[in-house]
Amino acid sequence: MSGKYNLRNGLVSLLLICLVVLLVVDHVYEKEQAKNFYISQQQQMLERYIHGYTEELRSAFSEMDEQRIRWVIEAVAQEKDVRQVLVINDNGMVSYGNRAIWEGNQVELIAPAFQPKNQYFAYQQIGFLSSFNDKRNSLQVYYPLTPLTDKQGPILFVEYDFSAAMDSVAANAWQRLLRLSVIGVLLIALVAFVATLLVSRPLSMIDRFLQTRSHAELKPRRWWAVDLQKLAALLNRQKRHLSLLQKEVDDQQDRWQYLLDAGELALIDWRLGSNDMVLSPGCYEMLGVGELELLPQISSFKQRLHPQDIETFEAGLLELKNVEQDQHQLHYRLKHKHGHWLPILQRSLVVERTGAGEAKRVLAIIADLSHTNKLKQALAHQARHDGLTNLSNRSAFLADLTAQCRSLQQPQQRLALMLLDIDNFKAWNDALGHVQADELLLRVTARLSGHFPQYQVGRLSGNEFGILVDDLDSASNIDHRLAGLAEQVRQLLADEYEYGAFELHLTVSIGVSVIQGNHGLVMSEWLRQTEVALRYSQQQGGDQYTVFSDQLEQTQQHQQWLLSQLRVALRRNQLSVYYQPIYNRHRQLVAVEALVRWQHPEIGDISPAQFIPVAEQSGLINDLGEFVVERSCKMLSLLAEQGIRQPLVSINVGAKQLDMDEFSQRMLSQLQHHQVDPSLIQLELTEYVLLQESQSLQPRLKALVDAGISIAVDDFGTGYSALSYLTELPIDKLKIDGSFVQQLEGNSKAEALLKSVIELGHNLSLEVVAEGVSNDAQLRLLTQLNCDYYQGFWLQKPLPKVDLMLVLKREQVPAQSER
Repeated sequence: MSGKYNLRNGLVSLLLICLVVLLVVDHVYEKEQAKNFYISQQQQMLERYIHGYTEELRSAFSEMDEQRIRWVIEAVAQEKDVRQVLVINDNGMVSYGNRAIWEGNQVELIAPAFQPKNQYFAYQQIGFLSSFNDKRNSLQVYYPLTPLTDKQGPILFVEYDFSAAMDSVAANAWQRLLRLSVIGVLLIALVAFVATLLVSRPLSMIDRFLQTRSHAELKPRRWWAVDLQKLAALLNRQKRHLSLLQKEVDDQQDRWQYLLDAGELALIDWRLGSNDMVLSPGCYEMLGVGELELLPQISSFKQRLHPQDIETFEAGLLELKNVEQDQHQLHYRLKHKHGHWLPILQRSLVVERTGAGEAKRVLAIIADLSHTNKLKQALAHQARHDGLTNLSNRSAFLADLTAQCRSLQQPQQRLALMLLDIDNFKAWNDALGHVQADELLLRVTARLSGHFPQYQVGRLSGNEFGILVDDLDSASNIDHRLAGLAEQVRQLLADEYEYGAFELHLTVSIGVSVIQGNHGLVMSEWLRQTEVALRYSQQQGGDQYTVFSDQLEQTQQHQQWLLSQLRVALRRNQLSVYYQPIYNRHRQLVAVEALVRWQHPEIGDISPAQFIPVAEQSGLINDLGEFVVERSCKMLSLLAEQGIRQPLVSINVGAKQLDMDEFSQRMLSQLQHHQVDPSLIQLELTEYVLLQESQSLQPRLKALVDAGISIAVDDFGTGYSALSYLTELPIDKLKIDGSFVQQLEGNSKAEALLKSVIELGHNLSLEVVAEGVSNDAQLRLLTQLNCDYYQGFWLQKPLPKVDLMLVLKREQVPAQSER
């Protein structure tokens, strides 16, 4: 029974599927159209109806006639299908409602269908606005109760219950679906009957004819379709023709099947009892010769064989004569027309044997392995070398380190491993883009390889390189040698790199570890010690080298302890925020910089210089930054509550904080939560943070600046040459690093440099803050140079919140416009 009426069944199934799809689409479409038509009519009617009531309600509101307001609300509520009538003020509170219990509540609590955005849109268009809620089967109407104004006022909200109407629409749609279903099923039944009579039965007979191996012909019936009768005649002719071709196909199958399986390769066909052989055109192309240079003879073919491979070739032919072996694989070399030797792989198959079982006819596929061998060499090279720089990759470099470790036998033998990591490379990568950053790595590679050809140099990761120093002989000068090598690396990479209109100056952190013969260390421990030294150099700010020692490892352990204690301090509220005042030219306190302080319960004060780098490297700086923002907001809120003038609060923000996708949103949420005006907040960003790619940084800063937050460049002039960010990013202030201020006295060049920086800021409409003011002479000179603001211990040291509030009470802080 299976397959007897496959076509019919398939046709019926297809028609049923199409019918179901069309019915579903029609049902959904008609139902939606009926619903939309009904809603549209109701909206037009309600707009005219509500308009009259709202005019009355507006008049009552203008006269503050509460009795008329409630009369209008009750009148609207008495209408058919009205579920809820509310008057909502601009704070989202229900002023009046058709139920007194609703009044005085937030609208979201008692009106689930209310949408604040629709309230906003209604005031935007100053008129009637309605929307349909599918989940509640209700229509919501919004009608402003105030005339055209730039401020939002009370609004009338009415919800109509359309559940009954929607049920009626659905019932009509189901009735239509039932009628169409009956008609469709009847039509499909008719089609199935006709298909069975004219198509399915004839095809079943044709199927049985094709499956039989007899020579009887197919006899079509008169009631068959004309096309099926033609098909039957064609099949009869084809069956006769196929019988004639079968024998020829069988004769050629052995010859060509193996070639098809092997692919498009050169073919050799020879009979072992004679000297003749057949060569495919691929043989001549492979050897670069013509038909006259290579005759189709075994003797001519052997003349192309490498002398050392002739014996191997002949031995392979003898093996094929073995009765039990039909296939054989052979490697040899053939001479190309240009004189070089081609490595050849030959796979042979015996296709014909004599009555005694000896091989008589052999087919062979030969392939040139030159490309394959080159590919293997390339893969072997790729497995050991970095794809960008062509230096030894991490696995190859570490394998060589392992070999070098094992080779040390004598105590006087020494090796040094030097790991280099380019400082702040992520910032450069973001600023330059990946293509230019890769080019920068290639330049670094060229400098290292060119300057240290005697040492093995490898690239261990993105911006981390390794150098194996294997010529340390005397223990007396090892420290001097390593210091010299490290300084060479620093100077080598510090030389400028030109990129368009600006120059780059890289710094590098270096970690070094030395081992000697009979050291007892495995490679992994040697590498770990070097990484400990590298990490210490990075934690100290970079641009330096560190040699591993037991004391250094203890220092690293202390860093880990410090990190764990910092996590505890954040949880247990052991941190506090101090505020260092910033003064204007009139010695008036206009702003403060928020600085975090840590009073450990056991060891006392811990300097920010110790725990801030640990927080930055561990990612804890994000939590620390949020803590400072929260405490600063609370301080500003407290000043507002006590009627004390609020100064501008400047908060330091690092690169990892800005990398957070929700940084701007979280910052603004904090300000909104504490009801702090964003114009009272200033964010201090270092130069290398601002050098990130503007496409990623600018949108985040724009959201903050649009809200009113100002941006300042911290430590200006301490490390980067490109100044384009001053015009591309929304910056308000420059904070000159204290190292410049300390050089002012008696140094005309430092004074000229500082004057240029201040003029640069003023020419760009930026205000300038001088940090690190430590005496009156510096302050007078900065005033003469027209600097705007001053900060330093000489003026005021960082103060706790309580002391700052006392200072603010004593001083008259200028208004915001004076800052």
